[in-house]
Amino acid sequence: MRRAWRILLTVAVLAGVIWYFRDLDVRALRAALARADWTLVAAAGAANLVLNTAARVKRWQALLPPSPRSAQRPRPWFLANVLLASYATNAVLPFRAGEAVRTLALRDRHGYPVMTLVATQLVEKLVEMLSFVSFALPLAFSPVPAAMPTVLGVGACGWLAVLLIVRLARAEHQPHHRLWRRLLGRLGEAVRVLREPGAWLRSFGWALTSHAVDIAMIAMCARALDVHVGFLGWCAVLIAINIAILLPSSPAQLGVLEAGAVIVLASIGVPRDAALAFALAYHAAHVLPTALAGGLALATNQLARVPA
Repeated sequence: MRRAWRILLTVAVLAGVIWYFRDLDVRALRAALARADWTLVAAAGAANLVLNTAARVKRWQALLPPSPRSAQRPRPWFLANVLLASYATNAVLPFRAGEAVRTLALRDRHGYPVMTLVATQLVEKLVEMLSFVSFALPLAFSPVPAAMPTVLGVGACGWLAVLLIVRLARAEHQPHHRLWRRLLGRLGEAVRVLREPGAWLRSFGWALTSHAVDIAMIAMCARALDVHVGFLGWCAVLIAINIAILLPSSPAQLGVLEAGAVIVLASIGVPRDAALAFALAYHAAHVLPTALAGGLALATNQLARVPA
């Protein structure tokens, strides 16, 4: 039943995207792509593969508790291979199935309990959300201020969730019998790492670095497609895209990311064909390099060979 609902949701999302772009001028889109500076797009892809992956690995590593087997956190190179393999899986399967790759790899190589890994990933999402809200603050001066209430609302929910989890982490251990209660217990355990000196600041700092790389990628792809919206416009695009892909749906969030970018760019006067050309280039810079690297890691069984 759950699988059927997922399939229906994916079909509904794709149908909505097709309907939104039903009157697209294909010739204008082709012309915009033909005029693009693909060297800049390639540079954005390289920045994503090297800088963004490194920042996300360090953000993840800071939140992981020590391994039950080695009493140390996994090495960054091993985590990078796992992360890239998860990206490759997300590129071909819907609903971010690559998150399971991250969980299983650390369970098998380091002996982490599955519930602890799931809880750590949830905490990581909260850190990412709080960093995301930090980049939303310039939107108070943006040409699309209507996005601010949504972003601030998401940020407030994130901070409340963090406070709740910290409260759970400080509570005395209670036996949990239901799945959701066990998950909350593990979530409380996972957030204990944030009480270590510097752990929170390290994770949050790397999350800010990751989003700064995303902003730079948006700037490079916008320049490549001759889309001039300035720094505030770049922040608005980052927010719109992240809100659009908040819920997992199609493989690599195909269509959903493009719709989010086009909606916000069209609202500040960018032609839809140019906005879609930018979105396609930015999406390619995000997905192709990491998917190819992750696919290579999976094909050559690097997850088993890289020292953990």
